Amino acid sequence: MVVSETRNYSEALTGFAEKLSFDDLPPKVVEKLKSLIVDTVGVGISGSATDPGRMLSEIIKELGGPGESTLFGDGCKVNCVNASFVNAFLADILDYEDTLPGFSHPTAVIVSSALAVGEKIGATGKELVASVAAGYEGAARIARAVRPTPDRSTKVAVAYAWHGLGAAIAASKLMGLSKEGILDSLAYAASASPLPTWITGYGKPFHWVKNNFGEQAAAGTIGALLASRGYLCPRSILESEKGFWLMVGSDSFDPEEMIRDLGHEYIVMKAGFKPYAACRWIHTTLDALQSMLGKQDMRVEDIKEVVVHCSPETIALGFEDHRPQTLVDAEFSVPYTVAMVLLKEQTGLNWYAEEKLSDPRILAVAAKVRLVGDLESFWTKGSHEIPVRVEVVLKNETHLERAERVPRGDPANPVSTEFLKDKFVDSVRQAGMSLDRAKKLLEFLSSLENVTNLSSIGSMLKV
Repeated sequence: MVVSETRNYSEALTGFAEKLSFDDLPPKVVEKLKSLIVDTVGVGISGSATDPGRMLSEIIKELGGPGESTLFGDGCKVNCVNASFVNAFLADILDYEDTLPGFSHPTAVIVSSALAVGEKIGATGKELVASVAAGYEGAARIARAVRPTPDRSTKVAVAYAWHGLGAAIAASKLMGLSKEGILDSLAYAASASPLPTWITGYGKPFHWVKNNFGEQAAAGTIGALLASRGYLCPRSILESEKGFWLMVGSDSFDPEEMIRDLGHEYIVMKAGFKPYAACRWIHTTLDALQSMLGKQDMRVEDIKEVVVHCSPETIALGFEDHRPQTLVDAEFSVPYTVAMVLLKEQTGLNWYAEEKLSDPRILAVAAKVRLVGDLESFWTKGSHEIPVRVEVVLKNETHLERAERVPRGDPANPVSTEFLKDKFVDSVRQAGMSLDRAKKLLEFLSSLENVTNLSSIGSMLKV
């Protein structure tokens, strides 16, 4: 698709979303979108088996309401707003979902909202894929437009504040709204999306709210529902001098970014998949160790010390935690995740079982890990590179060393389609799903172009 020449950026953005169809999408973009949907559902079902995931599902079920859309893993149907809320949270709780370098994890929010609405209205699989594409491309361009300066980005969480706008675009497109209706839904989400809490820190243990993806998905879904009734929203919120960019604390705004290459470049192709259930910042460290384990005859009991040379912010933000108290602490702990790789523990939900967090054998290995913040900062650059240099010192004083820059799963260092299928099956199996049900759900999601009614997905999402 080609965007018309205009300087009404919001109109161009929502007009693109309204008109975009499955057939407009290049085949490689369709395959990427389907892989992202598969991955999101898989890690979401796995997240349903965590303590915070179970708590949230139970609370939402107690609130009652019409059974429209299915909760990942639990299988109970709730209203579409609450389903999008819970499922976005579940897709993020293990920190196992895909990543857009420099911009966080929008798919967890966009897919959860789109699936909830798609199931409610009985949309086709093609409509789901097109809606996720529209939501992703529109919201990612808004993210680029409101990107703060490097100094400002260390003080505010702008990079995590726009996901609900993508949910609004996807949900309202599925509901067949006009470009004006899509803009109303987007404007509502921009007004209602909560500011992410990650930047505030709050010390240890890390809170389970993380970036509040559930509230962002709910805001987008509510926005679409309200827009379908003609609810009046602040349509100038994206372009106003005191609009969304200022609301989320940015010190920079370039509206041209909202339409640059729209319909030509698909930003979704820059998203990277995670081979480990941990913060993306840790992945190159784990990649380096995996490479060493594959090439060296290295036993964990022979290791004297592991020295991880990394960026200063990795240490400043609390990633050197040798005794994580909760699963979220562990997801952001370099020593803990290093221990899991060295002990060859299967990643995913398994890494964060309660007994693992207090296992003396795991903690003893974690205690051998030391971080040195002597490499360049990457956080404020929005780069897909996460440079590390890992030294392993053996008890016989042998030194092994490996440097990595681009994490596995990034488009520049890709994983295979078969890897992603195996990840999906492993994820849902660890949550308790049978192999037969896992294969059926994978086949359903991998063939969305053949799905005529998404309402049939509900029974497949239950563990």
